[in-house]
Amino acid sequence: MTAHSDTPQATGPFWFGKTEAEIRNAVDCRAERWFSVPGFGRYQWSDKGRTRSVDCVVNGRAYRGQVLKHRLDRYGYEIVNVRNDEGRQVTVPVAKMVLLAHHPAFRSLAAFPEGLQTRHNPVTGQQFNCYPEGLWPGTKLENEADKDARTPVQLPQLRDLREYGVS
Repeated sequence: MTAHSDTPQATGPFWFGKTEAEIRNAVDCRAERWFSVPGFGRYQWSDKGRTRSVDCVVNGRAYRGQVLKHRLDRYGYEIVNVRNDEGRQVTVPVAKMVLLAHHPAFRSLAAFPEGLQTRHNPVTGQQFNCYPEGLWPGTKLENEADKDARTPVQLPQLRDLREYGVS
């Protein structure tokens, strides 16, 4: 974020209140864009919620890139196994990686600043595919409020991320 504003502005107004089918149709019409996340140089995450490995050579052996399969964790979130730049296999949440790869404030970060996590579009729910437009940074308290059925659905607000050390 380059400009500071004391008045919160809405993010993703097109997606708010749309059904899952409407969002999927809109996403299917656009060209897919891929970006990587620091610390995971062998992989890229797309704005359609997919993960792929890139062509690389490891220990003299060439590997051809491919789209990876996601699976669901016990809470219904999409996860994928990848290797970090140190070579260790880790399981990462796809939504988090898509937000880190595609949100302008996080593009150079390998992880969220302390206190932030991924929020999902409250209309489509947390298990909905990981499109950047349906994801927002937020606090644990905001995430819990989204999941609470008694809480009225409100449009997520764009926060000043500088309070979390993001410029």
